[in-house]
Amino acid sequence: MLANKENVKTLAFLIDVQNHTQGIQEVNNLETDYKESAKLLHADTIAYQAITIEGQHFSLVVDDEALLTDKPMPSVLDHNQHVLFCGSCLIYKETVDKDGYYIAKDLTEDQIELIARHISIIVSPENDSVNTIVQPVLIADEMI
Repeated sequence: MLANKENVKTLAFLIDVQNHTQGIQEVNNLETDYKESAKLLHADTIAYQAITIEGQHFSLVVDDEALLTDKPMPSVLDHNQHVLFCGSCLIYKETVDKDGYYIAKDLTEDQIELIARHISIIVSPENDSVNTIVQPVLIADEMI
C-alpha cells in the first residue's frame, strides 16, 4: 500500500540510458506520482521492482516497456552480466510507516557510495556505425 502524501521529495539514484548519465536525482512524490517518475525515465509505463546489492535491499522504478524498443539498452545487470532491466531506472530506499504504507526514503551517503561502486561502464556501437555509446549500468546481486 502506498502512502497518499503530497510534495515529498526523495533523493534517488538515476541511471538515464537515453542521455548516458548517472547520478543523484531529487524526485517529487516518487511513489505516488506516476507522471513525475515516467518523465524522468523517458517512459510511458513504469513498474516498481526490487534488487539487492551486497545484501542491502533497494527499490527501483523502471521503464516497463524498455524491451519493446528497437535497441533495448540495459541498465541493471546481475553479477553474471545477465540483463535484469533495460531502460532508465531510479534506485531508492523505502520503509513502511506505522499504518503499513510504503514511504520512499532518501539514500544515505553510504548507500550512494555502494550503488556508485557497483556502476560499470559498457561501450557498444551505435547503429552499427563507428560511433560508440558509453553506457552506465548497475551490477546487482539479484532481483528480489
